[in-house]
Amino acid sequence: MAMTARDLFALKFVGDPRVSPDGARVAFVVTTVDEERDDYRSRIWLAPADGSAAPRPLTAGDRQDTAPRWSPDGRRLVFVSSRAPRVRPAGLDEGEEAKPQLWLLDLAGGEARQLTALREGAGDPAWSPDGRAVVFTSRTGGEDDAEPEGGKRPKTKEERARAKANRVRVIGTLKYKFDGQGFFDGKRRHLFVVDVDGAGGADLPEPRQLTDGDCHDGAPAWSPDGGTIAFTSYREPDEDVTFRSDIYVIPAAGGAPRKLSSSRGSSAAPAWSPDGRTIAYLGHVEGEGAAATTRLWTVAADGGAPVCLTTDFDRDLGNSTLTDQTLPAAAAGPAWTPDGAALLALVSDGGTCGLRRFPVAGGPPETLIGGARVVTAFSLSVDGARLVFAATDPTAPAEIFAANGDGRGERPLTALNRDLLAARDVARPERLRFTGYGGDTIDGWLLRPPGADAAGAPVPLIVELHGGPHAQYGAAFFHEFQVFAGRGYAVFYCNPHGSTGYGERFAKELLRAWGEKAMPDVMAGVDAALARGGLDGDRMGVTGGSYGGYLTNWIVTQTDRFKAAVTQRSYCNSLAVFGVDDIGAISDVAELGGHPWEIPDLYLRLSPIMHVAKVKTPVLIEHQELDYRCPISQAEQWFAALKKLGVPTQFIRYPNESHGMSRDGQPAHRLARLDHNLAWFDRWLKNPDGEGGPHDSGDK
Repeated sequence: MAMTARDLFALKFVGDPRVSPDGARVAFVVTTVDEERDDYRSRIWLAPADGSAAPRPLTAGDRQDTAPRWSPDGRRLVFVSSRAPRVRPAGLDEGEEAKPQLWLLDLAGGEARQLTALREGAGDPAWSPDGRAVVFTSRTGGEDDAEPEGGKRPKTKEERARAKANRVRVIGTLKYKFDGQGFFDGKRRHLFVVDVDGAGGADLPEPRQLTDGDCHDGAPAWSPDGGTIAFTSYREPDEDVTFRSDIYVIPAAGGAPRKLSSSRGSSAAPAWSPDGRTIAYLGHVEGEGAAATTRLWTVAADGGAPVCLTTDFDRDLGNSTLTDQTLPAAAAGPAWTPDGAALLALVSDGGTCGLRRFPVAGGPPETLIGGARVVTAFSLSVDGARLVFAATDPTAPAEIFAANGDGRGERPLTALNRDLLAARDVARPERLRFTGYGGDTIDGWLLRPPGADAAGAPVPLIVELHGGPHAQYGAAFFHEFQVFAGRGYAVFYCNPHGSTGYGERFAKELLRAWGEKAMPDVMAGVDAALARGGLDGDRMGVTGGSYGGYLTNWIVTQTDRFKAAVTQRSYCNSLAVFGVDDIGAISDVAELGGHPWEIPDLYLRLSPIMHVAKVKTPVLIEHQELDYRCPISQAEQWFAALKKLGVPTQFIRYPNESHGMSRDGQPAHRLARLDHNLAWFDRWLKNPDGEGGPHDSGDK
């Protein structure tokens, strides 16, 4: 049986593995789709690290339990949960749902106990080395903390909705909205510390706020002696007009934060050395960082110049591989070996993501976990003897694995999707390498329908274009690709110029040349795929989302080789998007090399809307109404232009959804999206005359 869109409701998404301090057990998160509630549920699971017993769920319920973190003695877990709190936050209005809080679970048995009851919830927990406290993040300040006009707060859900809709916003900052979060309400994320003693009673321990200021703080990490906490922040006067970040430290008892990094770029994921003298982190020093390579750095905890350990290593650290798996958020930062001689870090390389060991004293990195797959998260035991990680490959969603600390002796700990995959004909991609723009070698993959081969009857081809643009496709399971293959389409996807995983020059080649240098790569890949045989070059479609949607728009203005296109959460007008989206006034300026009033000709030249009169391909436009990354006004412009030109087109709008709908939106909308996209391709590729109109895919 072929994989269908409805298999979304059967898939289990596994991630964020955390090995216990003694290396004996692994806690991890399993996320599933709740079709009845049109939502997701996440549970904490536990597995023995030696694989001696089957994994089992630790928590239950229809809400989301995430971010399990072991106490230093391995007896308890702190985690984040959206379950109904036993102690409601103060100031919470009647009928208002509480935000996720911290909970404690004793592994010896018993119910989870509530640890926090904050109006703005809690996240990013980390234990103190003595196991007596937890540092976490929560938001403070903002509109809700101010006394409302007239002294009366709206109490019911309906009253709150009306008050929010009628609110007059006085905006004085550039960063006043953000995709997936909405309008900035003035609240800032800061660090808090809470004593774990007394959790679970009617009077919860009172958290102590550690940081404040007109900035966001995150990624807290305790020093080995428990006296200091490292974290990320940006506390410079230009905070509102940049996306830079720094590494800071602050005394755990309270005091003034002290900056360790240079304010010249991005700094993230601080990790203390075992002796407490050094902090490692990921980042770069290239300002807004358009296509900058993420590197591994260290800095002395008492101050000094940061040192880059990977100056000569031309690959991005961290996982930049795109997938539509609904994976839990997990720290992607470095981890020290117990002797302090090396650091472990994820590396994106040529469509894969593996785990490598970087000697602090210098020298080439050693691959610990590699292969044609993508490692999404990892954890190392205190003694360094056991390594656990989550990994996905093109034929299977992520599962949990364990290995020795040197990467040897690998064994699977979970197979939660085994039964589903055994009942489906899962397609396996063929890797293609071909020559693209400027003579560079480009990576691509061809996914044929199950049972199809190069010698068989030609099948229609769908070309998938990734977003970013600085990300990569590769060796990860992609439900959408499998659904297309199950429907009888071959799927081609590649990493054109601008993609990560191929070095900094390759990524930066796209700057100021978005469609112009990526399209030749894509079309060379299409020709390479056609040369393999078994594909119908007269029945080809193209699709992509975000930057991939932009590239879809660009391609159909430059060629009529594609008989159908689906452009998703895209944009078409670089001039008109400036200042309208949530990040473009900063990031797009870095991508294009200047503001629109400085280089208007370039902005116009790279805007598909300026070339729309050449479009002949039928185009389906899908967009999310709350998308602040690529505002829906871009889809409206593209639709209006195509309609005026008489190009066959339809426009599908998804309400109450933001930019990431295909990965974490309402499940019903994710299913509808696949149905509509399939129907459009069926109409124009399986019935080249386009007769009959769009139809239901049969997957509902």
